[in-house]
Amino acid sequence: MKYLAALLTLFWVCPDAQADDRDKPVEKPAALTVTTLGSPTISFVTVNDYKNGVTINHNTFKVTGTLGLAWAIQVRASGNLTNGSYTIPVSQVAMYASSFSGTGVSLLTSSSEFFLSTVNQNLATGLLTLLAIDITVNVRYRALGGPDFYKPGGNYTTTLTVTTTGL
Repeated sequence: MKYLAALLTLFWVCPDAQADDRDKPVEKPAALTVTTLGSPTISFVTVNDYKNGVTINHNTFKVTGTLGLAWAIQVRASGNLTNGSYTIPVSQVAMYASSFSGTGVSLLTSSSEFFLSTVNQNLATGLLTLLAIDITVNVRYRALGGPDFYKPGGNYTTTLTVTTTGL
């Protein structure tokens, strides 16, 4: 079997949005807005990538809100990464919120690294402490590599659903 470059693309959606509303703000209760900033792509190019895995950082979310608002972001996958009849278990991709930047980044908490699954898992939580909040959430994605990735080249995709809560 010949291994060509493979791409893992993780598409972000919000349950309240229509299919064509990706990458647009989704209003949440209590003046919380979470915007997806694009879908990350993890590229496998070299033999070492397939063997040892690939890690990328991606500015994935922008959170805006009002003073005193506690918020949480949870993530779940729709299923395994697929490319035609080939699959890669989604549990072979890990993620966590690696950093926050912007106005009002105090009192933020990142999750520990977790492996994707079809069950909601906490990615980040925070308390908005200023009147005008504009926070970018940088997410680190890590595809493990190894035998589960020894598949023909192509674009393997899944959909990640974000659930946000403003308390």
